[in-house]
Amino acid sequence: MCGDFNCSITSADRTNPNSDNSRLDFTRLLKYNDLNDTYRVLNPTKHGFTYSNKSATTQSRIDYILVSNYVLSRATKSYILTAPKCPDHKAVMLKVQAENKRGPGYWKLNTSYLLDDNYKTMIRQTIQKTVNETQSLNATLRWDYCKVRIKEMSIEYAILQSRIMKKEIQEYEKRLYDIDNNILNDAIKQKK
Repeated sequence: MCGDFNCSITSADRTNPNSDNSRLDFTRLLKYNDLNDTYRVLNPTKHGFTYSNKSATTQSRIDYILVSNYVLSRATKSYILTAPKCPDHKAVMLKVQAENKRGPGYWKLNTSYLLDDNYKTMIRQTIQKTVNETQSLNATLRWDYCKVRIKEMSIEYAILQSRIMKKEIQEYEKRLYDIDNNILNDAIKQKK
């Protein structure tokens, strides 16, 4: 079960601990259904506020992913990310280890690469190299070799592009996290 519950589980989950009257009912719901707050279990010492008013003077953790003990035993990480389309709330994320490992599946070309000059150059070079290396073969076999090599090069290119994209996303997420942390720390200092 997950979502915005507009309620915190403990007083430590709010900068204004006296403002949550429904906490008792919420904790009963969790206990009755044997649900666990994944973020708190996996991050016992972090505040992890998920809601903030515009001035960051009021902050709370009111967004949750609540799971059974079975799912919790497979949870590997729970974290909070800035949600760009929802400036006052943040996203709670949960990584769960799958029971079954996936097989090789099938590969499909990301057609946006066809607009990428680097990709097009790489494919032209791959075709030229394959044609030069297979001069002694008939046209059908040469074409089959070309298709195999193009696929291999395309998969390598896709893996490289995926790594670059993941690294960029991680850098942006870290910058957002640092900015958010600075805002939180400034708000806490101003309250004192």
